[in-house]
Amino acid sequence: MSLKQCLLLAWLTPRLVVAPKPRDIRGAGENAPRAFDHYRHVHVPKTAGTVFRADAARVLPRNATLHTAEKCYCTKYKIRNDAPTILFVRIPETHVLSQYAQCKYSSWARRLPRMVDFLATHDFADWLDALSTSDDDFGCYNPWNLQTRYLTCHSTRYVRDKKYDHLDGHHVVRPRKHSHHGFGRTGDVAAATRRITSFSFVGVAEHYHASLCIFAFWVRGALPQGCDCAHSDAFAAAANGSHPSMVHGVPRLSVDGLSLDVRARIAPFVAQDHEVYAAGFRRFAEAAGGVVEAATGTQVLCARDIQPATRAALGKTTAGRRLVAALDAGALPQPQPGLLPRRADGVGRVEPACSFH
Repeated sequence: MSLKQCLLLAWLTPRLVVAPKPRDIRGAGENAPRAFDHYRHVHVPKTAGTVFRADAARVLPRNATLHTAEKCYCTKYKIRNDAPTILFVRIPETHVLSQYAQCKYSSWARRLPRMVDFLATHDFADWLDALSTSDDDFGCYNPWNLQTRYLTCHSTRYVRDKKYDHLDGHHVVRPRKHSHHGFGRTGDVAAATRRITSFSFVGVAEHYHASLCIFAFWVRGALPQGCDCAHSDAFAAAANGSHPSMVHGVPRLSVDGLSLDVRARIAPFVAQDHEVYAAGFRRFAEAAGGVVEAATGTQVLCARDIQPATRAALGKTTAGRRLVAALDAGALPQPQPGLLPRRADGVGRVEPACSFH
């Protein structure tokens, strides 16, 4: 086959994953001496990563770069020891429903003909049923413990195409005949939660505005206006007016509208992700109370703002239940080392380290 024919075939062949490309976001804000030159954002799909990318460009100073991609945390050639790691977590049930909405309604999902054909005659429950019995995800997201898998899977290339690199975070991949590589429907949840406790910044999608307040304080050393949750009206106004809206052209679906039977079908898909969510929320609460409030006297996380859905998700784990009880009692968790480091502090080592052998 000639080179021209190969290129034509590649152009006509549907890509298995068509998520946003990896990119480096340049800061556009004022100089901030405490800021690092580089930040690494582990963009787990559908966890407010796109809107964060837009906000980070506004908050980061001009000399800083955010390296962001929907790739496994352990991605060869992209791990920087001098770049603090950023992560957002999301309520696992809501996260699964959002993946479905993206696969069914988004413009880029229309480039996945098998996904389009299946969802033309099947609903959310059918999608879950299909993925419970097969690892074939029709080229779109595979929702099995996606947040856990992104923190524990390995990628050998900085691409997102299962055809060319089967070690990709979007998909459930079984080991090949002559290789031990691969990752299934679960990840190493102990490794995932340990890594979260060493990440420099963890935001929570359901508390996006508070997360951005913490991020701005970390980078600039001062809180923006509208970050004091004790003044609920001003806090809500800032939350509703300060951040771009990124819905990717898909409708906002609510877990509350699902039957109990369908919600029960989600549960097996997110058993590990509940552990990851609890660990991520704790890291977020440590930053809110143990760093920002301790330094400024300003509350960016108020217990009354923790919504029932968040409480229910945290209630799925012992660690989450203890955290909610502590927050309700006004006992904010103390920060672990490496949280919101300043430039002069350097970046702590993330454990366990990645291995590509």
